[in-house]
Amino acid sequence: MSASPVYLDAATATPLHPVARQALLAALEDGWADPGKLYTQARRS
Repeated sequence: MSASPVYLDAATATPLHPVARQALLAALEDGWADPGKLYTQARRS
């Protein structure tokens, strides 16, 4: 038995899965930022 292929496209127009959207919004609300960047929020994280 082989697994079905999965298509991952960061530029897709398909809406986020509701669970993924909820996780993203929670992370943004919590103040998530990319610590590798130089802007204030990233330096704080």
